[in-house]
Amino acid sequence: MKKIILAILVIIVVILFFVRKNFKKDSLPNNSENLSIALINGSGDRLASVLFAKYLQKYNFSVSYVIEINDTFEKTVVVEHIDKNLRNGKLIQKYLCYKKPKKNQFWRIDRLILGGSKFYPSIELFLDSTLNLSVSIILGRDYFEIIKNGTN
Repeated sequence: MKKIILAILVIIVVILFFVRKNFKKDSLPNNSENLSIALINGSGDRLASVLFAKYLQKYNFSVSYVIEINDTFEKTVVVEHIDKNLRNGKLIQKYLCYKKPKKNQFWRIDRLILGGSKFYPSIELFLDSTLNLSVSIILGRDYFEIIKNGTN
């Protein structure tokens, strides 16, 4: 009888551990208010920075600076300014993921290697503490896909 009770308790503890782990993964980041984020609009669309700032506010991120540039970028890029381990960039990157458009070739090599159908923007490292920024996001033409098909 004692072994059965012990086994049930172990199972309950394991289940609670996984539920807690999944709950933490899905919760909003704790230090998102502390990040200083700059949006650099390189999408060619004037309204992109406004729409994207609202998208980030939905996840408790605040945008400190918005810069409009004339150049256009195809893909959105995250630029880390403080941490060599890219901790802030990875935190932002989670919320900038979107689904790749489906192709007819389901056997493509990049899909087999990466194993997923999600696109994560690349993170670049540009250490400069004089900018007073944690992360910069350079918006590309794919910004609307991020807003429309965001992961969360």
